[in-house]
Amino acid sequence: MTSRNNFARPGWLLAAFVLGTHLLFRFCYTIVSIPYTSLNARLTHSSMERSTLAGYRMVFAMVAGLTVSLATQPIVAAAGQGAADRGFLIAAVVFATVATMIFPVVFLTTREPERAETTATRRVSLLTSFRLAGSNLAFWILMIGMTCVVSAWTAIGK
Repeated sequence: MTSRNNFARPGWLLAAFVLGTHLLFRFCYTIVSIPYTSLNARLTHSSMERSTLAGYRMVFAMVAGLTVSLATQPIVAAAGQGAADRGFLIAAVVFATVATMIFPVVFLTTREPERAETTATRRVSLLTSFRLAGSNLAFWILMIGMTCVVSAWTAIGK
């Protein structure tokens, strides 16, 4: 069998699908995570309060992770009725629904304090932003490093 025939095997299609959906997940996660994480800096100028907010965010993230870890198998067993693939799908839908409902609640209940802007703000087009990012060496070093970390973390964790 040649390598050309191996590429057409369903295993490669599955791997491509998994890669594509994982990249889509990471993209969507980034869209939510960056504004959510940077919210602390907009809520208060106090370093102590920002640290406290970050601490609460991390504690609740760990509680959520523990909840998912402990609840997944019981949901799979109850909802799957012997079919593990169906049970995991239902568990994923349950967790995704709960998570999706939490973010609008955070959005609707969080208010940024009114501030007088001390520096002049300048609107920059999206194209200009991409050009600036493209020429920023520190940004690319960080992106390459984070890509390596996330790839290694994902490969080991999955």
